[in-house]
Amino acid sequence: MKGTGSARGYTVRYYRGTTNITTAVKAGTYSTGAVGPRSAITLKVVVTVARSSAASVSYLVKATSVAGTPSDAVKAIVKAR
Repeated sequence: MKGTGSARGYTVRYYRGTTNITTAVKAGTYSTGAVGPRSAITLKVVVTVARSSAASVSYLVKATSVAGTPSDAVKAIVKAR
């Protein structure tokens, strides 16, 4: 898995359950292990917004099979208020 890192005024952390996996996800080295057909795992993305942040930032998390295909991705857009 590979996920976007922090941006100016935004801090991002990635979790699987209560385990902080941020370093591995940002490096693109996090592996979920085997996920069977029609199965799923849940990752939590926590974004903290500072007062001096940019108007918005997007985060992309991409998962790719060890075999290379298929891959999947999810994009979150965070807007400061």
